[in-house]
Amino acid sequence: MGPGALFGIMAIAALLVRGACAPADDEELTAPLATSTPGPTATPFPDAIDFAMSLRTGVDEVGAGRANLRLVDIIGGGRPVIVNFYGATCPPCLREMPIFQQVYAERGGEFRMLGVDLTDVADFGSPEQAQELVEMTGVQYPLASVPHANLIVKYGLNRVPSTLFITGDGKLKRKVVGPVDLEGFDGMVQELINTR
Repeated sequence: MGPGALFGIMAIAALLVRGACAPADDEELTAPLATSTPGPTATPFPDAIDFAMSLRTGVDEVGAGRANLRLVDIIGGGRPVIVNFYGATCPPCLREMPIFQQVYAERGGEFRMLGVDLTDVADFGSPEQAQELVEMTGVQYPLASVPHANLIVKYGLNRVPSTLFITGDGKLKRKVVGPVDLEGFDGMVQELINTR
């Protein structure tokens, strides 16, 4: 392993440890998630957001027809998507995942919910602890894992939980870093659904 790779790993670890239980930071955005060429829609938010993932649950629900896919495979089809990044040993994640599940159970037909587990790639515990977290929270929305931690640095997802709110036409509406409460999350979901 070269010095650059080692530095990258150390930077990721430092960011995650420092920010694991940070207070919520809500940032409303209007950046496109997937564009083939840069253009007038460019914003300070980095690049198009896309990353490879493996669905652990919810293959049929996501509608992509396969377990290994990219985020762009499930966005931009007219239905908003909310992506939550979590880790097994993150106490705020444990508190907010049941909130996501409650709203998803009530309104899941109006948006897609996706949980992305960073446990393995960011050293937030073990796969067994990640499974325990899912069982404790009762989460039934689709869950995925990622093959490496590059997206953490590339997209500034240096704290868990972090949640992205993506409009039905594939634009990033909001990024929330830190936990949400039921009233706040329900309001953000409604605002996302109302965005046309």
